[in-house]
Amino acid sequence: MYSIGIDIGSQATKSVVINDKKEIIATDVVLTGGNNSRSANTTYENVINKASLSKEDITKVVTTGYGRENAQAEKNS
Repeated sequence: MYSIGIDIGSQATKSVVINDKKEIIATDVVLTGGNNSRSANTTYENVINKASLSKEDITKVVTTGYGRENAQAEKNS
């Protein structure tokens, strides 16, 4: 079981994958630019790849930060 947290800031969007033991598996940072959804989805894809996981391995995605209400990372896109 893995969860992803995404923090969408005005300058950078950061993500982290944690396992059920609350251990950090992978992290990623991208520039937010003018599109919160795109940066959230980019860092989501990047962090999954860094962790060598598939989208089906992810059980929860949580967003926070400046752009959290304007963006949704697609869990199974």
